[in-house]
Amino acid sequence: MKGHQSQDKAYWIKRNVAYFLCIRIIIVDNSMALNTYFDKNRCNYMMNTFKEMTYPFFTKSQLKNK
Repeated sequence: MKGHQSQDKAYWIKRNVAYFLCIRIIIVDNSMALNTYFDKNRCNYMMNTFKEMTYPFFTKSQLKNK
């Protein structure tokens, strides 16, 4: 479809990127990360914490792609 944009495309502002990175750093510093990936519980923790700090809410795939 011409002119159609994906609804899954996220617009990231600098503040949201900073929050996202801070949350990931906290998870790694608190030894909540397993090896090089986040398991389901850590992902849910990260998503919920990020949602509390920002608006609009991002989907799981948007956060995963960041």
